[in-house]
Amino acid sequence: MAGEIDFKVLPVAKAKPQGEYGYIITNPPYGERLGDDDAATLAIRQLGSIALYLPTWSHFIITPSKQVEHYYGKPASKKRKLFNGRIETTLYQFFAPGGLYAKERSEREGREAHSPSNDKRN
Repeated sequence: MAGEIDFKVLPVAKAKPQGEYGYIITNPPYGERLGDDDAATLAIRQLGSIALYLPTWSHFIITPSKQVEHYYGKPASKKRKLFNGRIETTLYQFFAPGGLYAKERSEREGREAHSPSNDKRN
């Protein structure tokens, strides 16, 4: 179709997220899936570089790479083992302190704390 973007050729480094808060959710290409370990490592490195400029954004990455935390320069907030077919991967979750995820969670917890089911008055 005319006007469609071929995301397979868009390098991670060309991504230009905008806004104070947001999420990046990605399953970048990786060597076992595409046969190019160098390209997979480069994508993870570029995601880590982008994260430096988006401290109020949360990042979620599904990959078999064990280098994600190294390139992000910090441990993931949470990690979950997943399988993409027969390939073991990890969902790395980096929650931004004070970011959109934290703001939404805080608002949700505030609503739950004030809901009638949590009201201890008789």
